[in-house]
Amino acid sequence: WERLKLLEGLGLRVENFKKYLPEFYNFKPIRNVRLEGNYAVVVPTARKKEKMWSRENFERLISLIPKEFGLKVVVLYAPGEEKKVEAYRKIAGVTVPKRPLSIGEAASVIKGASVFVGLNSFASHLSVAVGTKTVVIDKRHSGWFPPLPYVREVHGKDSFPTVEDVEDAIRSLRS
Repeated sequence: WERLKLLEGLGLRVENFKKYLPEFYNFKPIRNVRLEGNYAVVVPTARKKEKMWSRENFERLISLIPKEFGLKVVVLYAPGEEKKVEAYRKIAGVTVPKRPLSIGEAASVIKGASVFVGLNSFASHLSVAVGTKTVVIDKRHSGWFPPLPYVREVHGKDSFPTVEDVEDAIRSLRS
């Protein structure tokens, strides 16, 4: 998020980022997309291959969320990523929509979640924008996420965090 300071060299000062994306902050849920009970949203995909955490790590994380946190898991994905999420359909109790959701539908589902976990991608930014507790998985600190109490960037030094690191981040947001 500190990258916004680069704009100061151009005479632009960002003090209230909410005014730049009002459609996310004046959010109205979509009526036809609803989930019952407490759930976590996991988005295990990203456009760039170097941002991808391993499928095995996501499978472990998705399997432990119901056990450790008592949450159902909803896996979201973007158009063209259908094959990447097939393996998650086989995990008991996981909901994977039959089709990629629109941005508005995804925002609605994410806004209703107890916690969101994803890679450094659009979906994580959307989660932060709608005010959901957000865990971002990356290899290094990106500087693209605001320092808010409901956001955790979990990263190594040029290596991805462990499943346990991500679990700890979820736990810190839920306490």
